[in-house]
Parts: sequence; C-alpha cells; structure tokens
Amino acid sequence: LTPGMAVPVRKRVATPHPKRMAADQDEEIKYLQEATKSTPDEYFSMHATYVVRHPYQDEDENEFWSQAGSLTPQEYRNSANVGRPFSLEVAAKIKADGSVLTLSGISYVRHKKATSDKWREFPDVDGMDKPLGCVMYTDSDANDQEYWLDEIYEEALSTRETYCSSLISTASALQANKLRPTEVQEKVKEVVKIKPVEVIKEIIKEVERPRPPTADASVNTDPMEVPKPQAPEKQSKGISQPKSQSPPVEDPDDGASDVFSVLLGMLFSGVFSLVWLLLVRIPFRILSFAMLTVTAGAILSVVWLYLADDHG
Repeated sequence: LTPGMAVPVRKRVATPHPKRMAADQDEEIKYLQEATKSTPDEYFSMHATYVVRHPYQDEDENEFWSQAGSLTPQEYRNSANVGRPFSLEVAAKIKADGSVLTLSGISYVRHKKATSDKWREFPDVDGMDKPLGCVMYTDSDANDQEYWLDEIYEEALSTRETYCSSLISTASALQANKLRPTEVQEKVKEVVKIKPVEVIKEIIKEVERPRPPTADASVNTDPMEVPKPQAPEKQSKGISQPKSQSPPVEDPDDGASDVFSVLLGMLFSGVFSLVWLLLVRIPFRILSFAMLTVTAGAILSVVWLYLADDHG
C-alpha cells in the first residue's frame, strides 16, 4: 500500500431509510426473514463484487463468511439489525487482484491480498486524516496497475445502505399484502349482499311492464296480412351506377425520380456557375482593373506635367 499525496476530509452524512413497520418485534423479524430470502445480497460494480452477510438467518453460513466475517454466526445473528446499518457486514471481492476488503461496524475495514493470509486492519476509517492507500498489482498483460482502497470503501458503504433500504421496503410490502381471512370475508359479503325487498320490487316491475299489442283471430278480427317483399326496381339504362374508386397507387419510382431531378439540377447549376465565373466575372474583373489602372496613370501624368511646367 502506498499512501496518496492528497488528504481527503471525510464527513459522512447518514442516508435516510424507509419508515419501519408498525408491528411488534417478533412479527417484524418474521417479515424481515421472509424479505431476506427475496432481496438480492450481491452487487456488482466496475471495481469489485460486493456481498452482504445475511441477517436474520438461522441456517449455517458458507465457508467464505466463516473466514472473512469479523463475528461468529451466533454473534452476528444476535447483533445484525437493518435499522442499524452499521451492524451488518459487507465484503468486497476486488476484481483487479482478487483481494478481499470487509466492512463492519461504523467504519471498521480489513483488507487481505489473495497471496497472503494476513489481514490489514483499519479500525476507524472515518477518523483517519489520510486515505487508505493505493494498491499496486500486475495485470495479466504484465503491466503495472493500481487501484485505491478508498473507492472500494465508499462503494461498500453505499452497498450496505442500499441493501438495508431494500430489505425494509420488501418486508413492508410483504406485511401490507397480508390480508386476514375475516377481512376478506367481510369485503365479499358487502359486495354480494342484496336486500330481499329490492329483489321483489324488481320482479314486480318486470311483470307490470306493458306488452306490445297483438291480434287474436277468435275475436272477429281481420287476419293480419304479411307484407310481401317488393322486387327491387330496375335502374334506368341512362343512369350508371357509380364505380368504386380505388385509392391511387403511388409509384415507388417517384422518390427516385425526384432525387435524380434534384441531382441533375444541382449538376447543371454548378456547371453554369463555373462557366459564368470563367467567361464573365473573371474577364470583367480583369478589364475593370486594367481600366482603373490606365485612368489612374493618365491622371497622375497630367498632374505631373502641370506641376513640372514652370510657364517659362
């Protein structure tokens, strides 16, 4: 590690988090445990891959956290709380050289290279008056490269705060979507319930609705004649039926012809401008300049003769 020349001043402001759920502690932990299963705990950036150590989990942890974690699984389960983001641990697997940086507590950082088993510890990064330092390494092309641990530290902090916010939001959504069976039954009854009196009134209105008049053959009424369909009148020969006009079909070559016309016009315009320049404008300029030169010479000669003559 090589320290940097500039000394940054760290002044961190706490990130706002979603409002906690209004529930007792046991119920809140139950929803948080469910949310932990569906909330991603792995984040990616250009510098490293960040992994958040699962809170509220009773199962055994993997081998990575057993080596990289600063607390035992039992101690971590008892102390981890998303309401206090500094109680969670985050590990950064750095892509450049395969080293690991862990963040726990408020600003407790440890760094270990891939070729070493010894952790370098920074107990209070925010209280330091100098940067964490720059790590030099050799890439696959045998070129010397470097990266700053301060960038990894800042991204680890942001990852931990993002994970806590996501976990609280997911747990709150799970709690909001939990409907009790009694509430569902009451809502269904309110929708389906119909008063019997209203049903009887609807039946009476349907019965008393007036019917259309009908003819009865047994009461000396004339039978109703069924109207015969009339034959369609023949159209006169002088009048022709209008023919359906189909919309005009656009010629696909119109666009090409328009472009060709424009190009041809531009070509003729350019040729005409060139001919006008060579045959008219340039000769006119030369002639004008020659006439101006001759006139100026004549005037100067007359003036010179007048001034040189002594009248004697």
